[in-house]
Amino acid sequence: MTALRTYLKKDHRFTILILICIQLLLTLPFINFHPIALDEPFTIFHSQKSFGDLLSLFTNENNPPLHFILVHFWIKLFGIGVVQLRLLSLIFSLITIPILFNLSLKIFNKQYNIALLISGLFIFSTFHHFHAVEIRVYSILVLLFSLIVSDLYRLIFEQAEGRIWTLIFWNICLIYAHYLGFIIIISELIIGLVFIRQISKTAKIKLLIGALVMVLSFIPIMQIFLTRLGTVSSSGTWVQAPHWTELYGNILRFFNGTVAFFLILFVLLILFIREKNKDYSVSLIFTKKNVFIILFFAIPYFGMYLISIFFEPVFIDRYLLFTTIPLYLTFGIVVKYITQNKLTFEFVLIALLPLIIFLNYEPNNDREPDKIASYLATSYEKQEATIIICPPYFDKTLLYHLDQNVFSQPVKFDSLLMKRNIFPIFNSQELASIELMDIVRFIDVNASFTLPENNIIIELLKSYDMIDSAGFKGGVTVYKLSKK
Repeated sequence: MTALRTYLKKDHRFTILILICIQLLLTLPFINFHPIALDEPFTIFHSQKSFGDLLSLFTNENNPPLHFILVHFWIKLFGIGVVQLRLLSLIFSLITIPILFNLSLKIFNKQYNIALLISGLFIFSTFHHFHAVEIRVYSILVLLFSLIVSDLYRLIFEQAEGRIWTLIFWNICLIYAHYLGFIIIISELIIGLVFIRQISKTAKIKLLIGALVMVLSFIPIMQIFLTRLGTVSSSGTWVQAPHWTELYGNILRFFNGTVAFFLILFVLLILFIREKNKDYSVSLIFTKKNVFIILFFAIPYFGMYLISIFFEPVFIDRYLLFTTIPLYLTFGIVVKYITQNKLTFEFVLIALLPLIIFLNYEPNNDREPDKIASYLATSYEKQEATIIICPPYFDKTLLYHLDQNVFSQPVKFDSLLMKRNIFPIFNSQELASIELMDIVRFIDVNASFTLPENNIIIELLKSYDMIDSAGFKGGVTVYKLSKK
């Protein structure tokens, strides 16, 4: 065992391969565990469109186009199956592992066990585990942020001027991946100013040129961003304003919950007791490298909290997921401080054990569109009923599970729904324009909450008798009504 550890420390490629295999073992068995739901069908549906139609979508879309474009080409190669699509997010998550491991080695002066600990925090995080098998932008956002932190670190502390151009490229990709990227860029700017003296004159000139390139690259999307920002300012978002307890609540969630977090603290307490005679000068915490990492966590994390308090709420766990990279590195700083550079492999395993125990291995989006589709399958196939959907945006989720032939034709999608007597509507007034059959299946997707004035079931019951109803996760009720 000792010989194996010695070999792993010398050949980090093999260690990284083992870490990647561990994440694969954690994720692959559950990649098809929960059905495509929530925002996933929206991403898949629009990513099927032609490249021109896809780009035109973003004039009214809350998200920039990069992830949709990547999914677009991925679909062309592999289709719209659940496993194939979720593999793309998993690949981004897997690539993050070597970036984080190598960055940890650099920051902590090649301390192998601390790099293992930080990589383990990432791999055994419930949030990263879930987003690694979800068709959303968050795994690529975390990857891009990791690359940015790594390249900026190398520029400041290793004078690696060649990383400037990759740094600029990652930032351009960042903005085209998620508008939260602007918060990260502001964080980079502040950190760059803090460490300005460590950046050479030639590097500063290159950074100014790179900044100009970035500004020019943002021009095509800037007007859309400002328009969307104005819309959010005037009409608000679904995100709730955070309570101050969320400042520590999100951190607890990123360590797999309160119990897991305090068990890890207990392990650190044991380490502290063992090393109680060591020199614990505060200056050991606030080294330049440590300040770099702490700022990369504190600026976007607390900045997004202040934005949520004074402007619009954005302080929710998925939006904050990228901050886990410097959060885990900050945890590594604390561990290094307590252990005085003598963290053992055994304590790495003990520290990770609470996360392993409390990891939610079975990702669950708490939705059952596949079961709803099965429940409606007979009526749909025989075309014996009019199917009403409210709110209307559930139509893509339903059709992904009910009829992928219809779902995979975005240009004809609306007309095909009408041919199959499926009508997504907002309220009872729209019923007047629909020629209802003798049997109606009404899918109420928590419409009493999202559209409380819809009155659809009230209007239907004036002309129809209730035959049956079935409830599903996510507040969904499917009614079956027969004409009086």
